[in-house]
Amino acid sequence: RALPLSMAVAGNGLKAFPGLGTVIGGLAHAVAYGLIFDALGRSLVLTLARHGELLPETAAKEFEEGISEHLEAGVRRITKMALDEKTG
Repeated sequence: RALPLSMAVAGNGLKAFPGLGTVIGGLAHAVAYGLIFDALGRSLVLTLARHGELLPETAAKEFEEGISEHLEAGVRRITKMALDEKTG
C-alpha cells in the first residue's frame, strides 16, 4: 500500500528540481497513479463479475481488501515489461 504513496511523494520532491527532476518526478507520478487506478479497475471488475452489477460500497471494500495484492501484481507486470524491453 505504501509504494504508490511513497512514489507520489518522491515524485513531488523530484519535481522541485527543473529539468531531469521534473521528468523523473512525472514518471514516478505516472507509475504510482497507474498502479492505483489499475488496482481500482481490477476491484471493479471483480465486483461486477461476482455480483453482476455495480455496487459502490462492495467495490470500495474489494479495493481496500485487495489493494496490496493488486499493487504487487502491478509492480510485477511493470518490472517484467521493463526487463523484457531491456533484454529485447
